[in-house]
Amino acid sequence: MKHLVCCVIFLAMFVYAAYAEGTACSCSGTKTVKDSFQSADLVFMAKIQGFSFSLTSTSKIQIVVEKSWKGGVSPGKILSVQLINPGTACIQEKMEWANYQYWVVYVRATDGNLETAVCDGTKPAHYAEQEMKILNSLVF
Repeated sequence: MKHLVCCVIFLAMFVYAAYAEGTACSCSGTKTVKDSFQSADLVFMAKIQGFSFSLTSTSKIQIVVEKSWKGGVSPGKILSVQLINPGTACIQEKMEWANYQYWVVYVRATDGNLETAVCDGTKPAHYAEQEMKILNSLVF
């Protein structure tokens, strides 16, 4: 009986892990830096100033622009950007806003709001060194 209970628990954990993996973030197709740049209204590197994260409502980050590649945002400008699909595993796994201070952010301006998501190309600057070189070559 003890072995049966252990097997049932192990099986339940395996099924949950498979389900969680299947519902994790995935973007359709692979966008190049140039594709992400062209589809964004604003592209910049920013320092996280603060954030409000919610699983049930709109999440926002407050950022200070450090460098702009597109959109003419001046360094030092403070912006509020909405995170698209903030309650998904995608946001929790891939956009660890609290863990990284600097981000390369691709923003779309929609109905007066600034929005970003992982599939837009937004990522911690720590992981975007090559991408920033490409962005520099696109604008200079």
